[in-house]
Order: sequence, then C-alpha cells, then structure tokens
Amino acid sequence: MNSTLAPITHRVSRWSGVDTDSSHDGETFRVGGRTFAHLSRHGSLTVPTTPALRDQLLTDGFADSVPGVPALVRYRVRSPADVPGAIRLARVAYLQHAGSRARAFDADTHLRRLGASTELAALLVGPRAGGPGETSA
Repeated sequence: MNSTLAPITHRVSRWSGVDTDSSHDGETFRVGGRTFAHLSRHGSLTVPTTPALRDQLLTDGFADSVPGVPALVRYRVRSPADVPGAIRLARVAYLQHAGSRARAFDADTHLRRLGASTELAALLVGPRAGGPGETSA
C-alpha cells in the first residue's frame, strides 16, 4: 500500500467490527462478514450500494458512478488531498452495512463527521430528530 493510501486503511480498519483483508489488488473492508469497500492499490475506493443511496451519493458529490455497474460507486485517490473524501465515502458504506446488521456503533458521531445531508442520513440510519445534517460550530 502506498503512503497516500495508508491513512485510509489505518483509519477504516479501526472502526468497530471492521475486518481488513489485504491482497495483491489492495484492501477489502468488511463488517459483519459483508464487504463494504475495496481500496485498490491504484487508489480507487469502490463501494457497493443501493440505488437510492447511490443517487444521493452522486447528488451530494461524495462519489462518482462506475460506468456499466450501477450497484457500485467510487472515489479516486490521486493525492493526499483526496484522503478525507475517501474516508468519508468509506464511512457512508460502513454505516450502510453496519446499520443493516445492527452493529454497535455511534451513528450520530459518524453522521456528524460526514457532514451528511438530511437525505443521506435518512437513507443510512432513518429520520433523525433535530436534523442529521446539522452540526455545531
């Protein structure tokens, strides 16, 4: 793993319940036995998603589409400046998969770190009281 991608693997692998598998192609991240993201050694973070979540991620600018594969979105890491965006997309995927498995995690903390829109938060964890996209200054 190159030095630009290492912080992504380091951060994501520390989240509750995350298992990481390394291969010649990169890192695969799983929670509850389900793959929620793959980081290729070339810097492409690919995430499986539902159609509604895919559309919201594209609308919010969190990811790009994968041509010909509507069940996936991706984020390209070309420089250290792209690392936070990749971690943000991995966090969305983690919430989607961990939430569906009722894993123990602090959804509010993750949503706050995401700066998630109300629409995105509702897709991930359902409607939240007080506005999920709101953050304190």
